[in-house]
Amino acid sequence: MPVEGIQKASREFVRECQLMSTLRHPHIVQFLGVCFLPGSRMPALVMEKLLTSLHDVLDPEPPPRTKAYIPVSLKCSILHDVASGLSFLHSHSPPIIHRDLSARNVLLSTGMVAKITDLGMARLVPSLRAATMTKAPGASIYMPPEALEDESRYDIKSTSSLSEYWPFSPSLKPSLNHSMLLT
Repeated sequence: MPVEGIQKASREFVRECQLMSTLRHPHIVQFLGVCFLPGSRMPALVMEKLLTSLHDVLDPEPPPRTKAYIPVSLKCSILHDVASGLSFLHSHSPPIIHRDLSARNVLLSTGMVAKITDLGMARLVPSLRAATMTKAPGASIYMPPEALEDESRYDIKSTSSLSEYWPFSPSLKPSLNHSMLLT
């Protein structure tokens, strides 16, 4: 990796650590610190340990696995937890736009409490109505429609923080039609 790439990655890592160290919410994964793994010169985030990701619950691998349906009340609780975490990020001062919310970035505790993780693409914005991103966030399946229209100018100003809720909608369909499975 070129020196410029290493420097940029280092700056982004420090920025994510600084951001994560300020966030305390029951539906945001708790940042604990940074460590260096034996034999590695690259630092690693130390975060609270959680059971699994929502993605792994929705799409267990390798199939086949023993599957049990999750009660509707638990599905609603998971969805509520994610919405609560997003609301916390959006009401932060300054507001935080996650930009990469997907089932892979929602972790579940042993008590099935959902917590948002991976704020590596997150951006602090002066206000939710005054930000323009120059690159569309995340994977295309999770992008809001306005990002797909023109990826080169992802304009949060015209869409507000509601665009943050769109990425989670692909995860809603299986959970609401009773195919969200616990493995």
